[in-house]
Amino acid sequence: MKGLMCSILVVFALMIPVHTHAATWQIDPDHSNFQFKVRHMTVSNVRGGFNKARGVVTIDDNDITNLKVELTLDAASINTDPTAKDSSPLLKNCQ
Repeated sequence: MKGLMCSILVVFALMIPVHTHAATWQIDPDHSNFQFKVRHMTVSNVRGGFNKARGVVTIDDNDITNLKVELTLDAASINTDPTAKDSSPLLKNCQ
């Protein structure tokens, strides 16, 4: 009986909510990448990314639905690696 009571008390103690606050994180541009893939003429994919980005992520430990992400991508830093496309064997056959 004493063991059962201890087990019940431990379960109730674990159910007590822990009060935490929201954590804010800066997105590290040196260790992050923002890439995309776009379907081109239903035959191939064009891949690219942004070289410059910054942002903040705010996480509410009590309610994950309150997750907030603010991201700014520099449109001038877009990179689709045109040199890889220019050296494509398909383009050489078209010349």
